[in-house]
Amino acid sequence: MVSISNPILGFALIVIFGYLGGLLAKRCNFPSIIGNLSAGLVLGPFCMKIFSHELIESGLSPLNSIAFGFIAFSIALHLKIEEFKKICILAFSDVLLTGFSISLIFFLITDSILFSLLLGITAATTAPAASLAIVHETRAKGPLVSALLPTIALNNVICTILFTFIVGLLSASESKIFYSGLIQLLIALLLGISIGILFCFSMRFIKKLKIETVWAALFSLMILVGIAKQLNISSLFASICMGLVITNTKEVADEVFEAFNKIESFIYLLFFTMAGAHLDPSFITKKWKLIILFVATRAIGKVIGGYIGAFFTGLYKNKKALFGIGLLPQAGLALAFLLLLEEKGLPPYAMETYSTLVLSAVVLNEFLGSITTKILFRLTKEEGKAYPAIFGFIRAEDIVMGIDAEDKWEAIAKLVHQLCIKKNIPFSQEGQLLEAVIKREMSMTTGIGRSLAIPHGIVQKQQNITGIFAISYKGIDFGSMDGKPAHFIILSLIPEHKVAEHLKYLTQLSKIFSKPFVLSALMEARTEEEVLRILWEAQQ
Repeated sequence: MVSISNPILGFALIVIFGYLGGLLAKRCNFPSIIGNLSAGLVLGPFCMKIFSHELIESGLSPLNSIAFGFIAFSIALHLKIEEFKKICILAFSDVLLTGFSISLIFFLITDSILFSLLLGITAATTAPAASLAIVHETRAKGPLVSALLPTIALNNVICTILFTFIVGLLSASESKIFYSGLIQLLIALLLGISIGILFCFSMRFIKKLKIETVWAALFSLMILVGIAKQLNISSLFASICMGLVITNTKEVADEVFEAFNKIESFIYLLFFTMAGAHLDPSFITKKWKLIILFVATRAIGKVIGGYIGAFFTGLYKNKKALFGIGLLPQAGLALAFLLLLEEKGLPPYAMETYSTLVLSAVVLNEFLGSITTKILFRLTKEEGKAYPAIFGFIRAEDIVMGIDAEDKWEAIAKLVHQLCIKKNIPFSQEGQLLEAVIKREMSMTTGIGRSLAIPHGIVQKQQNITGIFAISYKGIDFGSMDGKPAHFIILSLIPEHKVAEHLKYLTQLSKIFSKPFVLSALMEARTEEEVLRILWEAQQ
């Protein structure tokens, strides 16, 4: 059989086989990553030999590089600076204990310091995408969920820094071995921060030119990865630094996060399918004892590391041992480390052992991790406490309980101010937004009866509809058609190109408030989560 070496045809087959593999895995109630990896295995030079070694090693290398950058960038999008203090002990205890355990055991087996350290750092990584998917699937919410995702993000940042430093040592001369790793980190840090700042400053021009945020961010990421490759520095760490700058810049963070969510599944499909093509099944049968040792030691390190971190932070005082269970999933970053090492080069035997252990562990940990994380949320009673955004833009944090206002104009002013705070909209824009809502209200009342008012305004400087839901227990006169005061107010800001979408939301809203139990249930609700639950159940 003639193997394919053309990158364009290879890319097309990766998309087709990866999608079908992921779809089949989901039908069998397995994580989609298992299907992607299996599809890559079938395509790869070690199984059906559809792809040539040349295509895997060099032809698809640019695609790999962009996927690396995306994965690192998306990790940083889950980490805000103000969360560092709360989660740093959790992340450091996990990385240190897991990394040290694996490194020590495999140093005793292989007698190679660099190999053992690289394996230990790779073992310490956790998959934020897998954990986030489980959070959404189980609708989990609570103190543990709030701590888990930022901990995973910081964990991966620490692992990337350590990995970048050690990989820098591989290509350094003996006299400059330490400084080479530090210099790589420093240049990558400066590059990531510079591109991140430049992107944030250019967002106003991007909006004026009506360029989609997702393409602007992806293009910026490609520039960063390209420069990093040209300078022979870590594109992973540079991408994380860029992501940290953007996610901690309030004016652009939510927009970029939402934009990247649209293409995240496609990038992961490409990446995991390509990673599967590197798997040689023959090594699994030869090294099955090492695989079991690696997976078991990692699991023990994660559980004990999570326990120690939870103990010192006071998280779940009676269930400290459970936190580490949520750190078991492993995927994207571990595979990125693997593919990067194949480019940099380890001795053949070390590379064979490393790739076999990492790829096998990813498959096993995706199975185990998805199960154990669900069990964790169930045991801590956080399962089922979160509900998806109503109409796509009203979340629990967008609900105001017990608004107090003398008339509708005061209510509108207060809600616009609250919306600016909750959505991190610059206060310099508050006057313009308030003017847009008042202009619409003066043309015709938005009090539509049944205790409901829907003040809104058409705005230009936004990509998506944003809104806020408020409850007034005494009622506010909106001049409604039925003459009754409004107890429920949904204030929304609508971009010009989203007017048709807003009309669909109004249709949904009408159906929700036509149900007899909704009004009384909302008036009796005392928490934002309870309000969201009532609206969500009425929407079904």
